[in-house]
Amino acid sequence: MNFICQELIAPDSPIEPIVQNFGFSSLNTFIPAPQKVYGMTPAQYRRKHRNGNTMEKV
Repeated sequence: MNFICQELIAPDSPIEPIVQNFGFSSLNTFIPAPQKVYGMTPAQYRRKHRNGNTMEKV
């Protein structure tokens, strides 16, 4: 999960190809994973951590 989330922070990278590169068939199959671990969707995680905040759970 940490590797995927680091990729989510990368600029100009669409979310769906990132999660597919890590073996998820679609964004819909990935969304529950970060919600369980971090309490937010991939898009929410991206916005929060691109703004310079640190990770809450690692």
